[in-house]
Amino acid sequence: MYRVTVKKSLQHADGSTTIEESQEEVNHERHALNLAGRIARTDSVHWVEIEETTGRFKVRASRISDGTVQESSQSPRRMVRRKTRFQRRHGARRRMTTMTWLAVFGVVAFVVSTITGSKDAGTAAAAVCLILAFLLPCEDSSAAEVNGRAIDSCCF
Repeated sequence: MYRVTVKKSLQHADGSTTIEESQEEVNHERHALNLAGRIARTDSVHWVEIEETTGRFKVRASRISDGTVQESSQSPRRMVRRKTRFQRRHGARRRMTTMTWLAVFGVVAFVVSTITGSKDAGTAAAAVCLILAFLLPCEDSSAAEVNGRAIDSCCF
């Protein structure tokens, strides 16, 4: 285990910038490099610098664009540089939740229609829900287009 100092450059909503410093423990250099990359993905962070307290290695990461983080690690033995592309997962999580709810509603409608004996309306509702659950395109903007009209179907 290595004791490291983590310095973060944070941008606040009013435009001011501050540097925050904290102490962490990491298992090895690669762990520090991954930690720096993960911290740099945060919207409010400009750059991250992680330095081992005795000076064995130094890691730096910064966002160079909206979806790319540039990371570098420097030690007496070697120097590593890499660029990592990333995407936000919120849209996929929201889409999966919507698909799950639509599928559950479709199954419940089918079961209720089977129990009550009126298969026409329940089966149609179940089929529509299942089709929508698997075919409805919801991107990160959470908008879909049906027959030329934009609908907001992912945010219930």
